[in-house]
Amino acid sequence: MMYTRPRFLLRRSLAFTLFASLTTASAVAETGAGNWSSYFDHFYGGVGVGLSYLNPDDSDALAQVNDRKDLGFQLLLGRDIGKRFGVELMFTDLGEAKIDTNGSTNGSIAYSESSLSGVYYFYRADGTPKKRKGLSAFARAGVGQLDTEARNILHEQDNDTHLLLGGGAEYGFGNGLAVRGEYISFDHDAKYLQAALVYRLHSKPQPKIVIPVAKPAEPIPPMDSDGDGVFDKQDLCPNTPAGREVDVTGCPSFNDNITGVYFQSNSAELTEGAIQVLDDTAEELNLFPTVVLTISAHTDSRGSAAYNLTLSGQRAASVANYLVSRGVDSSRLVPRAMGESFPIDTNDTSVGRLNNRRVEFDVVKSEAGNSNEQ
Repeated sequence: MMYTRPRFLLRRSLAFTLFASLTTASAVAETGAGNWSSYFDHFYGGVGVGLSYLNPDDSDALAQVNDRKDLGFQLLLGRDIGKRFGVELMFTDLGEAKIDTNGSTNGSIAYSESSLSGVYYFYRADGTPKKRKGLSAFARAGVGQLDTEARNILHEQDNDTHLLLGGGAEYGFGNGLAVRGEYISFDHDAKYLQAALVYRLHSKPQPKIVIPVAKPAEPIPPMDSDGDGVFDKQDLCPNTPAGREVDVTGCPSFNDNITGVYFQSNSAELTEGAIQVLDDTAEELNLFPTVVLTISAHTDSRGSAAYNLTLSGQRAASVANYLVSRGVDSSRLVPRAMGESFPIDTNDTSVGRLNNRRVEFDVVKSEAGNSNEQ
């Protein structure tokens, strides 16, 4: 009749089911079926096969150990904790030790092991903490539960809980898969040398969502295309000629600073210099059709006051007539005879009298129609 070990088969089935479930979860994650697999990150499972050396008590002279070596099988579940440390739950079928009784080999003791141990890794410099890529050595220590079952002999198990120690080497391929070789001592009852295949679960790294931070727009310096000192946004006259005086709107202002208008001696006839000045004045007035000017002619004190008043009137009229001849509307010109009554210098010197013989221009109404007259 064939002998079976139900407890061994139950442990083996349970461990294999857990290992297959974790491997399936990783495969689903790799195909992009869901991000839930990140919950299993750092877990791993493995299966190993090796040679066991069993050490049952053979002090009984009627029963002698005939064969201490057998083929072993192991399933493990583990989790990496940190860069160098992990914990592993192992289920190990260590096989059977053959027992001679009465000169015949017809008895055996089967060993199985359930254990929890900590594993410490000695990394290569280029190892990675999650997948343990590359070659590294490790050592383990833990506590185990050793179960035995006897066939055709009397056997009593004294101690089932014990310490275990072990060590080995592992090589990771960088895709979660690794191979390892190790030696484990289950107290003094059993030794086990095995090769194992290990797979670490890992989800695909999710791309980081980077929310771009809008940079503040570079301030655009205000433009002044015509260089008149008024920015384009406020400039109502954006094409003012260079050097031209402008008002706050960027439009040219009428230049009423007109000097150099003189006459022939004791006459209302304009000099050549005066004609040139008035040509420029007429051109300026034609650019500002709303400007109205007063033309005030003054004399020095030589001669009678009545004569000087008449002469100053003739001179004011002479200036106005010349400007009309150059295209200025007469309605924009207001000639005034001032005579000798408003000197700006002494009449006792030739220079002073020259300063008093003058023509003054004043704006009566500007572009905005505001009167400057007092």
